[in-house]
Amino acid sequence: TTRCGGGHSRAGFGSGRRFYPADVVKKWKYNTDFAVYADHALNIQCWGDAGMQKKYFPYAVAKFNDTGFSSFAKDAVFEAEKPAWIKKYMSGYIYIRYLFRKWKAAKKGETDFR
Repeated sequence: TTRCGGGHSRAGFGSGRRFYPADVVKKWKYNTDFAVYADHALNIQCWGDAGMQKKYFPYAVAKFNDTGFSSFAKDAVFEAEKPAWIKKYMSGYIYIRYLFRKWKAAKKGETDFR
């Protein structure tokens, strides 16, 4: 089994919080159609893969700047395809949860739901 992890779902999917073995990039590739969120797409694939063992380690290994490029840049291609990626690679429960959270944000008038 391949380990795919090093992060906590509440901390987001940023690859800066993850350690991946070489097997992950042999199976999955960064989608270069996504100018800003290729790493997020890779995380969706990895975390949705039941064949990959995930393990959380509660250790701070780095401090990241949350005001970097991806904090303000838009990736229209990824945003348009994200629901389909979640539906394809994650469980039905996660997909429904995503749709519910997106609906809830829209109902509150939040336009920046990702």
